[in-house]
Amino acid sequence: MRRTLPKFFLCGLLLALPVLAAPQNEPPAQPQDSEPQDRASAQQDIDVGTYYMHKGDIDAAIPRFEEAIRLQPNLPKARLLLAQAYEKKGDKAAAVKCYREYLQAFPKAPDAKKIQQKIEKLTGK
Repeated sequence: MRRTLPKFFLCGLLLALPVLAAPQNEPPAQPQDSEPQDRASAQQDIDVGTYYMHKGDIDAAIPRFEEAIRLQPNLPKARLLLAQAYEKKGDKAAAVKCYREYLQAFPKAPDAKKIQQKIEKLTGK
């Protein structure tokens, strides 16, 4: 009677050999450029947040704009919409903070003067 155990063991070892021989200190594979995906997700958050703003649900809109900013910090529209949402909510301090962040991130924005006037109006200065 022949023993078949060694064949199974040998086959298993041969199958596992490439895994065992792979270098263990290799850095994980870098993900592909996710910027287009982040940009699309950020735009979707802006769209949904804008929908909520038009619907009058400011509390639902704010997290969407914040997420859009997290995904794409250089999207002026998301920052401006977040400031407007806080202003509509009546949170002047948060609105002013967001308007200032908008101007800091985009000092040459075409509406910079208008935004500065809004800040002055909200702060009473």
